Amino acid sequence: MALPIWTDQQVLNQLNSGETWKHALITYRFAQNGTELNFEQGEAEGFTAFNPAQQQLAHIAMALWDELIPQTLQFTSGPKADIDFSNTTTGIEYAHAYMPENGSAYFNTNSDTWKPYIGGNGFLTFVHEIGHLLGLDHMGDYNGTDNKGASSWQDSTVWSVMSYYGPSERAGHGDVAWADWMGMDGKLYWPQTPMINDIMAIQHMYGAADARAGNTTYGFGSTVTGLTADIYDFSVNLNPILTIYDGGGVDTLNLSGWGSDSHVNLRPGHYSSANGMTNNIGIARDVLIENVITGTGNDSIIINAANNVVDGGAGIDRVFFSGEFDNYKIGYNLNNRQYTVADNTGADGSNVLVNVELAGFKDYNANVNEITPGVHRFFDTQSGTHFFTSNNDEAAAVLDMGSFQYEGLAFGRLLNVPDSVAVHRFYNSANGDHFLTADTNEADYLRTLDGGYQYEGVAFQAYGSQPGALKALHRFSNNETGAHFYTADATEAEAVKLTGYWQDEGIAFYVAA
Repeated sequence: MALPIWTDQQVLNQLNSGETWKHALITYRFAQNGTELNFEQGEAEGFTAFNPAQQQLAHIAMALWDELIPQTLQFTSGPKADIDFSNTTTGIEYAHAYMPENGSAYFNTNSDTWKPYIGGNGFLTFVHEIGHLLGLDHMGDYNGTDNKGASSWQDSTVWSVMSYYGPSERAGHGDVAWADWMGMDGKLYWPQTPMINDIMAIQHMYGAADARAGNTTYGFGSTVTGLTADIYDFSVNLNPILTIYDGGGVDTLNLSGWGSDSHVNLRPGHYSSANGMTNNIGIARDVLIENVITGTGNDSIIINAANNVVDGGAGIDRVFFSGEFDNYKIGYNLNNRQYTVADNTGADGSNVLVNVELAGFKDYNANVNEITPGVHRFFDTQSGTHFFTSNNDEAAAVLDMGSFQYEGLAFGRLLNVPDSVAVHRFYNSANGDHFLTADTNEADYLRTLDGGYQYEGVAFQAYGSQPGALKALHRFSNNETGAHFYTADATEAEAVKLTGYWQDEGIAFYVAA
């Protein structure tokens, strides 16, 4: 029988034990004497103090939780503290911790918590037990060896470090949320921070902190400081499995150091898959990460409601938008080679795309060259002819040639419109003229000319007749050179007629303004 998929409220009901610390400053220490401890199962008898490696990792684990809530978790070397950490061999199997007001956590001297490291099960155990110390329960109705099975699909370390199930535990596959957390080195890794549902629950209990409220970069080139800095720096933490909580600012997820494919989801409360893993980088609920940079793989990015800047780097990269294509105003800046995609409804914000090749909408998928409405016009100073292209990559290449003067967007082509007609482009090598026609008979005739016009394919889409508010594209030919000129500007068309050098060939087709 399939496990139920719980609502957020059901998750909160499960994780929230109902016990919390009542004061704003919560202190912790590393006990030096077993007689000082609050113990209920004889733990003091087998007492051993935390070793230096344990102390260092416990500080980091406490800092991870401290960054989530407005209360302060502060270390003290004094004889008394709210929370005590120690090892024991008595009354314990692996590790356990008591809820607030007792405030003791114990770890088995013979377990991997004796030599913890970030990404290992020992460090995850520290994060898990601190969750208990702050009042979080398990994600199911179980404890220790009294394991009654997973409660729900969310009962997984993918969603909560308070779970006994999931990919890091190798338990519950097929029943609970799953991921591939095998690193490129062939080793299995564990979560390194509280995960999405843990953050939701602890902030429901204590409130939300404003940690890293400024502009912050996570990943390569991380600007995170403090005890948790190495976790969010992917040049140090080579196998990240974590969830990002951020208090504000304009923030960046930088995955540029990886050559494997990254599949990024910037929406709050979702996971991204990167560095050969799946569902390994989460963004907490109500957190906006505005910008993303990916590496040399073929990457995909789902944007969020913020004004995102997406840099796909090398590879063939795709960005997904949530709405229908007609809801977006799309532009291209030829000078800096950047696309802008603004959602007219506001749902997806206004976005900048750099080094992105493909775009996906609810009803339309295309190369980014096929989503901008403008047709560029250039003047060739060498041949004296004009050149038109709707292909932004081609426009950028022409601009870099130096002999072409850019004259701006001449008119608009039709995008994702039924019953439009193909505009064919030919090149006359004799005079450098590029010829446009939407007349299939004319296009077929030009193909038959031996050594005349070279067919360059379909340039863009237009209309053969004039429905609605479309504009007529006028075509002219030069009697002396045989070159052609096109304009959708009625005033310019009248001026061309008055020069006496151009023969009016009528309306070639109809275009957008």
